[in-house]
Amino acid sequence: MARQLQLRDCHLFAIASPRDLARRLGTTVAVLERLANSGDTYKLWTTDAARDVQQPVPELQRLHGRVHLYLSRVEVPDYLHSPVKHRSYVTNARVHAGAAPSVKIDIRKFFQSVPRTAVYRFFLDEMKCAGDVSAMLAKLLTYGDFLPTGSSSSPIIAYYAFRNMFDEIASFARQSDLVLTCYVDDLTLTGAASLGDTIKSLQQIIGRYGLRSHKVKMFAAGKAKIITGVVVEGSSVKLPNKRHKAIADGFDELDQTTGPAERLRILNRLVSRLHEAGMIEPTFKARARTLELERSQTRREAMLTVSVPIGKA
Repeated sequence: MARQLQLRDCHLFAIASPRDLARRLGTTVAVLERLANSGDTYKLWTTDAARDVQQPVPELQRLHGRVHLYLSRVEVPDYLHSPVKHRSYVTNARVHAGAAPSVKIDIRKFFQSVPRTAVYRFFLDEMKCAGDVSAMLAKLLTYGDFLPTGSSSSPIIAYYAFRNMFDEIASFARQSDLVLTCYVDDLTLTGAASLGDTIKSLQQIIGRYGLRSHKVKMFAAGKAKIITGVVVEGSSVKLPNKRHKAIADGFDELDQTTGPAERLRILNRLVSRLHEAGMIEPTFKARARTLELERSQTRREAMLTVSVPIGKA
């Protein structure tokens, strides 16, 4: 098993100059300066749930991806399940299996609450990068004065920007004999301690760091609980009814569609949903593999439809 890295071993540690930064990110100083100073490097939209998204353009997203890759190789505490290799929202939920009560609390607008100065201080103070390098990275990794919601690097940067807060919460959990997990801005604690007192302590810690909490949920002992989108019931984890319905609706839509191009679109979405569901309930993986065979055949049919002009077949 490969040795887990410390921050001092990270490929982004102690970068001495913008030229050194460009070399480590596989680009040029000119590209970094253009991306850092351009006002047109994000695609903006609002989701159906009224969530504002700031997605880096592909060229900038590739750089964000490299930053994420290098930092994700660094060892992190057991409580962190994102963005960490071999951990996910499913492993986050599994930690809380059992009959003990749980409490879940979110950090309100977490990415928007991480200022550019916090990103700058992380690279300057903890990563020991030069001042101009830290400033350039802070500009590259933020949208305006905060972390973009659609960036691949934002989850890991947000964690490091507020690592002291998360570690303080972890210390409180240990002292209270609680099990803690963190998935981006979603904190869950499980144990026999008073849920009311736990919530009050969490809100006080979060508030001291200038953040606000919301979406507080309590799950009584022995009751099913939904954690990071996964149903935890006793010692098992299950797919929520909402996702079961989405899969069933997808199959219904597929049955009612005959055109290969439209069927391919539905199959792509359905295969993706089945694979994701298979992370929670393995039986869905077999259904995904079966649909993949149908998708391959449908893709060939769709290509033939496009390549043969109407009236020439």
